Amino acid sequence: IAAQINREPRGDIFRAEGERVIEFRSASNGLKLNQEKTLELLSSALLNSQETMELAVEVSQPLRSANDYGIKELLGRGVSNFTGSSQGRINNIQTAAAKLRGILVAPGETFSFNKALGEVSAATGYDTAWIIKEGRTVLGVGGGVCQISTTVFRAAFNSGLAILARTAHAYRVHYYEPPLGFDATVYEPSPDLVFKNDTPHHILIWPTVDVAGKTLTFGFYGTSDGRSTKMIGPFVSGETPPPEPLYQEDGSLTKGTTKQIDFAAWGAKATIGREVYRNGELLHNDTFYSHYQPWQAVYLVGTSE
Repeated sequence: IAAQINREPRGDIFRAEGERVIEFRSASNGLKLNQEKTLELLSSALLNSQETMELAVEVSQPLRSANDYGIKELLGRGVSNFTGSSQGRINNIQTAAAKLRGILVAPGETFSFNKALGEVSAATGYDTAWIIKEGRTVLGVGGGVCQISTTVFRAAFNSGLAILARTAHAYRVHYYEPPLGFDATVYEPSPDLVFKNDTPHHILIWPTVDVAGKTLTFGFYGTSDGRSTKMIGPFVSGETPPPEPLYQEDGSLTKGTTKQIDFAAWGAKATIGREVYRNGELLHNDTFYSHYQPWQAVYLVGTSE
């Protein structure tokens, strides 16, 4: 049992250049099983026919590096899954995550996702993937950036920060469910995702892209002021089926060829509430509304000889 539990304390790493962090690792406590005490507890449990028992585990604190920003602990994290993404979409997720890695948000500062991300183009490293544009799903440069904005929104939500602007997608995207209504779409110049650091200390934004596990995580680190977050819902209503598929003739495809270019999705309305408390005081009482249109599948039908 000790071999499975025991671990040395791990100190944090914090290295900044200017106002951006270039290397970071959070600290973790050390654990050690007190074997003599555990044997006593085990003997007592057996003699008294107990079904369960507590292990005698000792916790040791790691040494912490000194930094001027108060980056001490995890405030909240957002997680999303991108299983089924094309290689171009995965590249865009990695590229956008790298743009945001290490950003420090000062106390009282307002964070704009679009401003922090900067230009999204082939010149800045993005590939072509599916995006929602002008009421249709089309191939465009930067498809997958909304995976980043959705996960940042979740991190800000769970950290209990003041969220000033958030927009749901036009239709339901399977990467962001469950739960329904917990996504955020962005597009330059709008819509944007905006939150405010209303804590007394800096916040460090630190993403992790697990390509093998197809998981994206954004951690917000800083100094906790004791706030806690409670999600209420989601409450789903008004579900409507997608329209019948649309078939369009296309002379660029040969006869007998059919190509799907848009995908059906049910419409729905979703509401998620959030209550943020600190020492019994209600700091934020938010409601996030999402109205997803029923989405039509579209197929191209070849007409060329």
